[in-house]
Amino acid sequence: MTSKMKGILPRMHAKAHHWPCQILYNPHWQKEAGLAVGEEHEQVFSKLSLYGYVTKHMSKANRTDLLSAAILYWNWGKIERMPSILSKRLKKGINKKKWCITFYMLFLFFGKASKCVAVYNDKLTSLLNSNQCNIEDLPEILKELKAKALANLGSRQNRKTPIDKLKRNLEGLFIHMKNVSIFISTQADDLKKNLTYYFPQLIVKLQLDSCKTRTKFRGVLTKIKGKAVKLLSVINSKYRAIHGIISMEDFEKGIFPWDLNSEDDSENESSILSLSQKYELVDTWMLLQRAEEEIKLCKMEMKEYILYLDSARSSLNRNLIDQNISCEETNQFIAGKAILMRCEIARLDVKIQESLEKFQLYSEDDFIRLTQC
Repeated sequence: MTSKMKGILPRMHAKAHHWPCQILYNPHWQKEAGLAVGEEHEQVFSKLSLYGYVTKHMSKANRTDLLSAAILYWNWGKIERMPSILSKRLKKGINKKKWCITFYMLFLFFGKASKCVAVYNDKLTSLLNSNQCNIEDLPEILKELKAKALANLGSRQNRKTPIDKLKRNLEGLFIHMKNVSIFISTQADDLKKNLTYYFPQLIVKLQLDSCKTRTKFRGVLTKIKGKAVKLLSVINSKYRAIHGIISMEDFEKGIFPWDLNSEDDSENESSILSLSQKYELVDTWMLLQRAEEEIKLCKMEMKEYILYLDSARSSLNRNLIDQNISCEETNQFIAGKAILMRCEIARLDVKIQESLEKFQLYSEDDFIRLTQC
């Protein structure tokens, strides 16, 4: 089973890695993955890492017991929250135009979670037009990116010379600069666009806070570029004969001479698009596919969840009938067992009704028929 599995890096985690890793291990570039891939295990890690920290001085047996209980509790909580989780995921994908402002919608805009099929479709169309490409060209561009990423990773193994350390430092500064730039450009923009009409006073306050935040991070950006200038001068003065002169424009694009071999250099000169432009094209194309898959996956998981609840309820009802037990039994153990089973059946009835109400809001599928078998 593991021989067919592929490793992935969560999207935000991958931004701290070199560009070949972002191409080869991007979870949104895997078919049938959906938009939420990588998010759940990041949530699990963030939660269970706290348990790992507070249990490190326990005995081995006690620590194992507590971590096992924590994992079971996490799974139970996830199952209980499944109607809300699936509804929100589907809502994210279909981008309904008629919606009301709720605290959850505020969270959506703060979390930049309002991405959907329509958004990615518009962005891809705009990129194709600006780069003078067709959607039929994207599979070939994807193959080219993966081939270059594999070649780059293979050539970087076992490099521990001083020049290699300087290269890694320069690449790290570029990734840091890129993340800070993205944060500055996107700070509170989505919220302003969607809530200006409803909360004008809130928007004024957000604009002021945003200005303070952006000013702070522009200072960080200036420091990063200053470090990059010093590092470039060192590399150009000592290793100009190896890679030629590296300009600040090369640094800002993030494509360095050592990333491309001689064949790639000649190809890159004749190519219209740079590596970063190709990456943005393919990434948007892949995100559009994952957004379309997310709708199908959510509906499938909704059906499976309803069937799971209905199966559990039917099993308990059969046990009550087969064992012929009731709450009026003189045997206290049997009577208590019957009470617990009936309480669980009642809880499942409520959970099924809650799930049906939430699922029907965002899907036209008939989930009620799944509970009538």
